[in-house]
Amino acid sequence: MEEIINNNPETIPAPKADLPINTKPTWKEWLGTDEAIRWVYLIFGFFAIVLLMTLVQFSTSAICCGDWDGYYHIRWSSLLWENFRQGKWLPEFVWLPLTVLNAQDYADHHFLFHLLQIPFLWFFEPVMAAKIAAVFYGSLAIFSVYWLMFRYKIDYLLLWLAAVLTCANAFFFRINMAKAPPLTIIYTIVGIYLLFERKYVWLLPLMFVFVWTYSLFPMLFIAAIFWTIIIAWNERKFEWRPLCYTFAGMILGNVINPYFPQNFWLFYEHFITKFKVGSDFAVSVGGEWYPYTGMELLLNFPVALAAMLIGYILFAPKNDKLPEKSTFFLMFVTVLLAAQFRSKRFAEYFPPFAILFAAFSWKEFFAPANVLPQNLRLESGTFFDNEKTTGEKGISYFLKQIGLWALGVVLVLWMFYNLAGINLTRWFNFKEGKRRFYCQLFEKRLVRDGLRRR
Repeated sequence: MEEIINNNPETIPAPKADLPINTKPTWKEWLGTDEAIRWVYLIFGFFAIVLLMTLVQFSTSAICCGDWDGYYHIRWSSLLWENFRQGKWLPEFVWLPLTVLNAQDYADHHFLFHLLQIPFLWFFEPVMAAKIAAVFYGSLAIFSVYWLMFRYKIDYLLLWLAAVLTCANAFFFRINMAKAPPLTIIYTIVGIYLLFERKYVWLLPLMFVFVWTYSLFPMLFIAAIFWTIIIAWNERKFEWRPLCYTFAGMILGNVINPYFPQNFWLFYEHFITKFKVGSDFAVSVGGEWYPYTGMELLLNFPVALAAMLIGYILFAPKNDKLPEKSTFFLMFVTVLLAAQFRSKRFAEYFPPFAILFAAFSWKEFFAPANVLPQNLRLESGTFFDNEKTTGEKGISYFLKQIGLWALGVVLVLWMFYNLAGINLTRWFNFKEGKRRFYCQLFEKRLVRDGLRRR
C-alpha cells in the first residue's frame, strides 16, 4: 500500500464552506410585497382614526359629547397636580358629603387615569387639555383594535377598518367623553394579545395597572377564565397561569393602593347597586346605566349586530378542536352583548369587540384545515408567495372583489352619515318647504275630490 505523506499540511486548501445565501429582501423588493402593503394600511388606519376622533371631539367647543363627567375628571387631575407641585399628597374630596363619596370614604377608582391626564395640563387650559387627552387615548384605543387585526394578519384590513369606524355611533360619542373607557379597551386588547401569545406572566403588572385606572378591571379576569376553558378543551390540561397572574394582579392592585381600604367598599357599592339583573335600581342613577330599547339597539348598533351575526354563522370547530381566537371572542363578546342589553355604558366595549369577533371568525373559517409547519413554510416561502390560485383569474374572484368593494363603499357612506347626518336645510328652508309641500298636497286632494274649481 502506498502511503502519501504531506510534510506541509498547512498548504492543503481547506474545503470552502457554503457561503450563506442572503435571503433578506432589499427595501425596493420589500416595498412590493404584501407585508409592505399591510403596513401602509396600518399607517393609513392610524391617521384615519385620529382624524375621525378629532372631528367628533372638536365639533363642539365643550368637552364632547353631552356628558359632565369629563369636567370632573380634568378638574380632579388639576387638583392632583396642584397638590403634587406643593409637595402634598392626595387632595380631599369635599363636594358630596351626604353620599358614599364623602371625604372620609372617598376613593378615586380612576386614579391612574387622572394621573395620565396631568401631562396635558402642562400645555393647555383644562377644557382643551381634556379634549386633546380624549382624542389621544380614544385614538389609541381604536387603533389597538385595528392593530390586533394587523398583528394576526386578518385579510382585507381596510374593510375591517371601515367596520370599526362604523361599528356604532354611540361608541364614537362615548369614546370621546374624556373618561377612562379608552384605557379599558387598550388594557383589554393588550391582555388578549398576552393570552394569545401565552405570555402569561405579564398579565400580573397589566392587571395591577388596570385596577389603578378603572373599576372595570374584572373584564381582564373574565377574559383569563375564558382562555383557560378553551385551553382545557383543546389541550386537555388545566392552564392555571392566566387565572393566577390576573387574580394576583387584581389583589395587589387593590391592596397596594393609595385609597386602600376605601376602594374595596366603593367597588362593593358599585357592584351591589348597579350590577343587577331583571330589577330596577333602588335609587336613580345616571342615564348611561339604563338599557337601550330594542329599536334603539337596532338603530345605534346595526354594524356591530351584523358583525355578531357573521361571527356566529362562521364560527365552526375544525379537526375536533375549537379555533382558539374566534372561540375566545365568541365567549367574551357574547358577555358584552348581554351587558349591552342591561346598560348603555357598554356601548364603549361591545361594538369594537364585535368587529374583532367577526374578523377572527372569518379568518379561521376560511383558513385551510392542514397548514405546513412554520419551518417548511419559511424554507419554501418564495414558492408559496408566488403561487396563484386559479380562482383569482376566474369570475368568482372578480365577483368577490366587487362585493368587497361595494361593502366597503356602504360602510364609508354609513360612517359619513353617522358623522354628519343628512341636513335637508342645506337645500331649502325646511320649515317653509314643509309648509309649501303640505299646501300643494292639500290643493291636489281638493282638486281630485272636486271640491275646488280648476
